Amino acid sequence: MRFVLAPAPLACPTLPPSLTIPCAPMERARLARGFLAATILFAVALALALPHRSIAQAPCNRSCDASKRDSYGCCPGAPAAPPAPPAAPSAPAACTGGQVRNTDTAGHCCWPGQGWAGGCVGTPTQCPAGFVATASSCELPACQEGRARTPDGVHCCWPGQAWVASRSTCVGAPTCPAGLVSVGEGCVHPCPAGMAGLAGGTFAPGDRHDTVTVQPLCMDVTEVTADAYTACVRAGQCTEDHPGQRTYNGESFSADFLCNYGAAGRGSHPMNCVDWAESSKYCRAQGKRLPTEEEWEWAARGQRRGTVYPWGDDVPGSQACWSRSRQEGTCAVGSYPAGDAPGGIHDLVGSVSEWTATDYGDGRICRGGAWDSTRAFELRAAARGHGLPPSQTYADLGFRCVR
Repeated sequence: MRFVLAPAPLACPTLPPSLTIPCAPMERARLARGFLAATILFAVALALALPHRSIAQAPCNRSCDASKRDSYGCCPGAPAAPPAPPAAPSAPAACTGGQVRNTDTAGHCCWPGQGWAGGCVGTPTQCPAGFVATASSCELPACQEGRARTPDGVHCCWPGQAWVASRSTCVGAPTCPAGLVSVGEGCVHPCPAGMAGLAGGTFAPGDRHDTVTVQPLCMDVTEVTADAYTACVRAGQCTEDHPGQRTYNGESFSADFLCNYGAAGRGSHPMNCVDWAESSKYCRAQGKRLPTEEEWEWAARGQRRGTVYPWGDDVPGSQACWSRSRQEGTCAVGSYPAGDAPGGIHDLVGSVSEWTATDYGDGRICRGGAWDSTRAFELRAAARGHGLPPSQTYADLGFRCVR
């Protein structure tokens, strides 16, 4: 026997007497859809009946009285722009010219070592290169000898010249002030007979690790000769204590046939066997002085040419009075013109080395190869030995003067 379970009839909800809805499911669904459609139509009609504000309009301005607002509560006109946020404090400008930031609250710029008290106070402890410290500042020294300050405010050049940073020098033909004459790219006082004018310049000495500047000068074209020194002694301007004798301590002296003072036939040879004080005294008697080693090298390297030897870069041979020319003792000054430096300066290498005014510890620097030099290396313009005690004298050591 088969049993079939029939679904129970749906019960109608209990409704208020005023609302009668048929209980049939299909009928209830149809009524619900109709009610939803009517609700949507009512909402649309209400929206169309009310005034509206376009979303494309400007933002609502609510800065006026309520009496002046529209139905949306907005005032006429666009709202005022919001105030800009406060600007971030800017960093103080960097200090320039070698000054540093001070420790005061405002961070003023002063020279190193100075404080701030309404202005930079105190003596600077450090100044930039080329400046000099005064009691309260770092200042550039005044330009010398008619030079003028260049547009960079730092360097000094002769009128008509320009400072070229890549070469660290003034370039161009100078217009020399009255009383000076143009030599190369510098101005010098006219040199007397027997002296050559050298333009000044900046260079790096070959056997050192620095840069130096040489001012224009006049240099003797030859080493001081034995005859010239003898004339100074006779005039009472030079010492006659042991002239032309050898000494290694300034106390004991000995004759040496290689010394030229008083030697027959060698009056035109360089004065040798002479100590530093005697050499310096001779130059002063002539209104001159011994050259510094920088001035000596500046002349021997051909000034701005910067050559290895006074005559150029060719390896030494017959250009100088030295051992390769089979020389025993000095030569008459000017005997090797092929080895001249620019300006006709003779014998800067060969014959005798030369005293300079430059200290080296307790000694004095001597420059230039001599008649007994055996290696080309010793004849270089840059060759530099140790200082010699100023009281010593040698047969291969003489001097020349500058001013």
